[in-house]
This record gives sequence, C-alpha cells and structure tokens, in this order.
Amino acid sequence: MVADPAQMTATDLDAWVADIDNYGIAGAFSELAYRTPVAARVAKKWSRARDEWKSACGWNMVGHLASHAETIDEADLEATLETIEAKIHRSPNRTRYSMNRALIAIGRRTPRLRRLATAAAKRIGPVEVDHGETGCKTPDAVAAIAKKKR
Repeated sequence: MVADPAQMTATDLDAWVADIDNYGIAGAFSELAYRTPVAARVAKKWSRARDEWKSACGWNMVGHLASHAETIDEADLEATLETIEAKIHRSPNRTRYSMNRALIAIGRRTPRLRRLATAAAKRIGPVEVDHGETGCKTPDAVAAIAKKKR
C-alpha cells in the first residue's frame, strides 16, 4: 500500500509476484502493478505464465489497462480477445476469473470492441470458477459488457 508504482521495475514486480498465493493479494498487487511504467510488458508476460497466481495477475493487469489506459492499441486488444476465447476454459481456476474480467473490460472500451467482446463472450459461454465457500459469483460477460458504456 505504500509502494510507488513509478519506481517499480519489472525485476521488482517479478520478485513480488513470486510470493503471491491467493486471490486477495493477487488483486491488490495487480492494482499496483498496472500503474507501473512496465505494466503492458509485464502483463503480456505474466498472462502467458503457467502459474495460476502469476497468470491471474497478468490478466488482472490486462483488464486494468483496458479500463484505464489513456492510449492502448486496439489491435492488441482484438488479439487479446482471441487469446481469451482460445484459452479461457483450459486455464487455471483464478486465471479463468481474471480472463473473464479482462474480457469484460475490453468490451467496455469502445463500441467496436464491445461488439467483438460480446461475440467472443457468447462463443465462450459460461465460465466456471470455484470461488470456495464464499458468496462470490463469476460475472456473465455478455451481461456485464452491456451494463456499462465507457
């Protein structure tokens, strides 16, 4: 909570992400990491990781960047939609949740991405995530994309 994102390097982030072992810390850490100067590069690398928590952090960052970055390459986001569609059902539990949230964030960015993300979400169908003994639910991406306009 006191780390300065402007001072964080990819090496710092890699060291910190190695210790993450739960979704609460993964979410909080991703909030810091997406604000760093190396966020896009790190998010791309981590989203490809086999480790559940590292990949969840990467996908969390993709979602944050899609939601908050002033400029972002729309073609990269289109390619990201293709990756989500191809891999979401084969990914680890919390990674699936983070990918679903990234899908929603991308779909809320522009009208064109909304159409593409909604079509992808329909093809993907329901995303199963084990939330443990909590009341948490995985959002339906089609409905969530439709709810909020950017």
